[in-house]
Parts: sequence; structure tokens; C-alpha cells
Amino acid sequence: MTGKILFSHEGARSEDALDRTRPFVYEGSLLLPDQTNDPAREITNSITIPREIAQKLRRINGKFSLTEVKAGYKNANVFSRRAKVFDSVNRVCYLRYADGTLQVCEFKGTRGSNYSALYPALAGLLRREGFEERADGFAVPDDRVDLLVDLVNEGVLTADPSIVAGDEIALFCNGTAKMSFCWNASAAVSNKASLAEGIDPLPMAFPSDDGVPELCGGIWGFGIFDNGDEAKAAAAKEFIKFVCDDAEQGPQSVYATGFFPVRASFGDIYTGTDKAENAEFSIFMPYLGDYYNVTPGWNTQRTEWWNMLQRIFAGGDVATEVGVFVTNSNASITQ
Repeated sequence: MTGKILFSHEGARSEDALDRTRPFVYEGSLLLPDQTNDPAREITNSITIPREIAQKLRRINGKFSLTEVKAGYKNANVFSRRAKVFDSVNRVCYLRYADGTLQVCEFKGTRGSNYSALYPALAGLLRREGFEERADGFAVPDDRVDLLVDLVNEGVLTADPSIVAGDEIALFCNGTAKMSFCWNASAAVSNKASLAEGIDPLPMAFPSDDGVPELCGGIWGFGIFDNGDEAKAAAAKEFIKFVCDDAEQGPQSVYATGFFPVRASFGDIYTGTDKAENAEFSIFMPYLGDYYNVTPGWNTQRTEWWNMLQRIFAGGDVATEVGVFVTNSNASITQ
């Protein structure tokens, strides 16, 4: 494979200068085969992987790019579904068949391309299931290929570092993801037409160690700018009281937002209305707290959370990395 390679680590000018403990090694510009008639994207065109094994590998929820040799197409690079270019950012692993066994490893290419950002997560799953680990990867017996496919799909889903909230919701709507952290009452309305057939979302509060839900970020409200005019500020406060507190207008205001009243006296404002489905999300009400980005140290905590996830996806110990997150986040609260 050829194509322009852009090193994504600041200051890295060569392969030796790359920090291989970090998930992104380089970005490429060579497009993956994306036409349905392109033989390089079809795993069953491999001349080295037995066809019965290749047929099982077709279940992988990703994209293939077969390496081409004079005799035909040989081994296969596996990328996440969202990958568009041949690079390490969205590559999961490299598959080859040798010595009578399917072998899973990182791509052994040149110019820094022998790294796969999603491979560490997959390797952790393979170790968990007891696959034989060798110096350059894992051996997969023919009778465990189906399990390998399931683990690859699990790894692609849980460790795609390029996914953002909108992408996660899209994966949830089309059935790829079986749960979504970003789903909420607003998303339910705006994505109703996008739900694949047979998908019936069920809202649930975020779990905790003892099984009893705890705080979920989310209560926010009106703000009044201090422009030095006390009369205008007082008028604004009166208007807010009317919008929020009036026995008749209050419930109507909440209904218009699609969210929920914070006072029990407003009752159930959705059941029996055109927005009856919104009532399902009332389960969150007892657990809502301050909107997360008004909490002291939030900027630091958000960065620490992202860094923690990347370290775990790269193979870090979950308990250790969570401990680092908690320590650093707690320290930010006093800043």
C-alpha cells in the first residue's frame, strides 16, 4: 500500500520518534476500497485464508482491505466501520492464515504503519477468552473464529476513539450499539424517524456500585445578566417567576421544552398528550443534579475522563486508571 502518511504526534519526524503507548500513530490519505465491486474489500477473495474461515469473518462489523500480491489478494487489514482511509487511527487488526491457523496481530508494515489504534482493546478481549498469545499476536483455531468475530465487533464498538455523541446516537439508532450514554428526551424526539425497525429504546438511570441510581447531570435554568440596571434585573426575575412558578403557565412552559418539572405539584404533564412518550424519562428526575459544566473543576475533570478512557483502551488497568481520574478530578475541585 502506498499513500501520504502524516505523523499526528507533535514533534514526531520519524518512526523512531513516535510514542507507541499513545493511541494515534499516524493519519493517512490513501482511501480504503469503498466500491461494492472492489475485490480488495471482500475477505472471501483472499487466496491464503480458507474460504470457510473467510465466510465467518464476513460477519465482522467493519471494513476490510486485502493486501495485493502477484498471485492475487492475500492477508486482510480490518478497520472500524467509520474508517475512510488506510491508516492506524481506525484500524482494528491484521488477519493472516499461516501454519494451519488464523493469526491476529497488528499490521506489520513500514514507515510507522505497524500500529493499530483499536488493537490493544481487542488484544485485551482475546487474552480474557484465553486465546494463545504469541510473540506477534494471537492464534485462533478454526473452531473459535466465530468467537473472534464477536470479540472484534465488541472491541470496535467500545474502543473507537473518533466517535462523538452524535455518532454514538447514530450507532444506537441503527442497532449497532445496544445502549447509548447520550440518549435523552430531546434525542428521542429528534431521532424518532431514524430508529431501525425493531428498536424500542428504554430509558434507565445511570447505575452505581450498590445498584441504586445516583446523580445524573442535568438541571439548569435561567440566567440574568448584570448590566447595572436593577430595574431591568427585577423585571427579568418577575418574568422568570411567572414562566416557572405560575400554576397555569408553569406546566405549559415545561411541556414546551420537552423536559420535566422539578416540583411535584405540576404533576405528570405528558401522559395523555401528544408527547406521551416523554413520560418515560421522568425516571431521571429523582437523580438530577447541577448541570455538570457549572461544577468547580469541570474543565479538568472532562479532560481527565477522556485521558482515562484512552489509557484503558490502550490496555491500561481499569482500577488503576480510574483511580488516577478520581485523584486528579478531586484535586481540581479545590482549585
